[in-house]
Amino acid sequence: MDTETLIKTFGYPAIALGVAFEGETVLLVAGYLAHRGYFDIATVMMVAMISTTLADQWWFHVGRTGGKSMLDRRPRWADRVDPIRRMIDRHQVLVIMGFRFIYGLRTITPVVLGMTGVPLRRFIPLNILSATIWAVAVGVAGYLFGQLLENFWSDLRRHEWWIAAGILVMGGVIWAIVFFRHRPQADTPDANTPDGK
Repeated sequence: MDTETLIKTFGYPAIALGVAFEGETVLLVAGYLAHRGYFDIATVMMVAMISTTLADQWWFHVGRTGGKSMLDRRPRWADRVDPIRRMIDRHQVLVIMGFRFIYGLRTITPVVLGMTGVPLRRFIPLNILSATIWAVAVGVAGYLFGQLLENFWSDLRRHEWWIAAGILVMGGVIWAIVFFRHRPQADTPDANTPDGK
């Protein structure tokens, strides 16, 4: 099965899955490949909008139903809850509209929003609006990146998959840095006591 057939068969589901877990990097690559003719850019943005909306809706639900137990399993997240909660108290609408644009806060913020009792009837429309703005902005950025490269690189088609892979690698590196910086760590036993208690 060649690359084009793979993309036609699995491309949009892969975008939906990738956006739900990673976000910007996958959408940038999809926008770039849309410019190269492998995807329809409007469909890419629609798929991304639906995927990120559902993912954030899920995390909001997790916050409402089991936020405390989740934080108990992620002590590093607990350190960030109070600053996010204070932002929500002061600028609730702005937080809902803007959290997905801040790398490293995209998962924890909807959890905290759910924990703070933000009404579902407020979160849903604002979440959809924010997801739409995000999907259009990032998708168009990837598309324009492809246009910019084409303007300066006449034989772009020979290198397009290396470029897509490079974007994914850069996104993966950024994700790994954020993940390992904020991942939970087991408490270190106290060296002054024999059993660490």
